[in-house]
Amino acid sequence: MLVSPRGGRETADFLPDAYAHIPAAVDAFRQYWMPILYARVR
Repeated sequence: MLVSPRGGRETADFLPDAYAHIPAAVDAFRQYWMPILYARVR
């Protein structure tokens, strides 16, 4: 995160387990970027 998280109940509930969302986020980044990067290599 480049900015401070927003306050509030939703953030307070999310932050303790935020690490559990890292694999899904990495996969989403890969799915987004791979077609773009692969097209450049070809």
